[in-house]
Amino acid sequence: MAAVGAAGAAGMAGVAMIGGMTAQSMEVDEMARRIAINSRLAGGKMLDARTIRQNMYEAAGEMPGQTAKGLAEATLAFQGATGQVLDVSTLKSLATVASGAGAEIQDVAEAAAALSNNMDIKGAEDMADALSVLAIQGAQGQFELKDMASLMGRISAAAAGANVDKSVRGVAQVGALAQIARKGGAP
Repeated sequence: MAAVGAAGAAGMAGVAMIGGMTAQSMEVDEMARRIAINSRLAGGKMLDARTIRQNMYEAAGEMPGQTAKGLAEATLAFQGATGQVLDVSTLKSLATVASGAGAEIQDVAEAAAALSNNMDIKGAEDMADALSVLAIQGAQGQFELKDMASLMGRISAAAAGANVDKSVRGVAQVGALAQIARKGGAP
């Protein structure tokens, strides 16, 4: 009788787990549809929600600590800030940087949006390079990427206003200045 009770409890736990997975899958589906609709509203061709959903799961499967839901939320944050949809290559770069730096994917997406808007960092390769520079600087300095990500909007806007080169090189300069400011003065 106890074995039947234990089996029943295990079965209920399995049903609860599947229910949770189904709820998350439905949330990812809904976000993928919103991303697709927003792509059309931004003046572009409406993207296929199924492809977007598949990209989220593919990228999450390749990156430890990332979920399709988190990547979809990050994509919506980036899209809301820039009007652009993250291509799968850029999404994977953001996930790689977030996993490697121990940062939240939403923070990295917001930093990427600030870099896109204020430092004219466009395209998957330039975005990956810019975020990698910031992650390396963070690992070697006082100001980690997870901290810098939350301030990147203000930092990059100030840099753009100060005529800092709008390039990956300019991002490296901004990151270096942030490290110096965090230390409390000149090196």
